[in-house]
Amino acid sequence: VQHNSHGIDIWRGNAAIQVQPPETEDGAPLRRAPRPCAMLQGVKVTSQSGRGIVNIDGGKIVLRGCAVHDCAATGIYVGGQGSQAEVERTDVIHNGVGSRSSHGIAPGHSGVYLEQGFASIRECNISFNTDTGISSVFQSFLTLEDSDLALNGTFQLEMPDPGTVARRRSIVRN
Repeated sequence: VQHNSHGIDIWRGNAAIQVQPPETEDGAPLRRAPRPCAMLQGVKVTSQSGRGIVNIDGGKIVLRGCAVHDCAATGIYVGGQGSQAEVERTDVIHNGVGSRSSHGIAPGHSGVYLEQGFASIRECNISFNTDTGISSVFQSFLTLEDSDLALNGTFQLEMPDPGTVARRRSIVRN
């Protein structure tokens, strides 16, 4: 999946793949609708103008044996209460590089950004992203196992603050 858009607003859908429930007229997620779910296997995802994969507002994304690479902004973004991501044997590399346009996305985004919800990341390579490899912040729960995080721009792994429920419920192994 190769994505490029004239828009630059990564908060309003500038992504190669976006998993999100329908919205009400005022923009709130429609909670009665079935939860959207996407499963990708063996897929390569890139975005010259925005994020690679966005999963928000209670959606679910499953990635197996994929590559999310060379995105202008974040490779995989998960946000919104009840959102879930399962990522296995996937490369998340060279993301946050900025767009090529002079009025586009500036460099400096993460490989994986987990703002709310749950992410399970197993046997993955998360490397060479311009900001963090993985940022797990606010009300997010991360299970990270048997993965390589290397040569990312700032932190390899950013976790929720010590003492918070999010930190206590997050697991990092190997």
